[in-house]
Amino acid sequence: MDPWQLSPVGRFRAAQIVAEGKGNTLDISALKDRSTIEFQSGAPPRSRTVWLAVHDSRLFIASAYMNENYAKIWKQWPHQIKDNNKILLRIDGNIYQRQLIRTYDPKITSAAGLETQRKYGLKIVPEDVKQEHVWLYEVVARDQGNPV
Repeated sequence: MDPWQLSPVGRFRAAQIVAEGKGNTLDISALKDRSTIEFQSGAPPRSRTVWLAVHDSRLFIASAYMNENYAKIWKQWPHQIKDNNKILLRIDGNIYQRQLIRTYDPKITSAAGLETQRKYGLKIVPEDVKQEHVWLYEVVARDQGNPV
């Protein structure tokens, strides 16, 4: 089952991890106009579909409504990322090993916020991140060790 649901689903099925290297790497800029991507967290191994923002060839995902009571039930993955920030990112059937790094930088927040407004009509502003209404993450490469 692919993860296009409100609740997370299990691991990605039968997917090959891309061995990145010379000429074989994820082109973040090519994702700028893509509406969603999928990622799988490590512990517990759950996949989900999320919106994305690309700015300056950097990939960002956000989790909004984090101060709402229902987010404690519905939005568990950001809390799980604190303990294990390694993820698998699935794009066009390819799996890339990545990690999520939470950012509070107002310049990055502003840029990512303008991009989410352009794509989805939802603008993130630095105050949202500062007050933790929105948790913003950069998706970055990680060492090619064990998969999630």
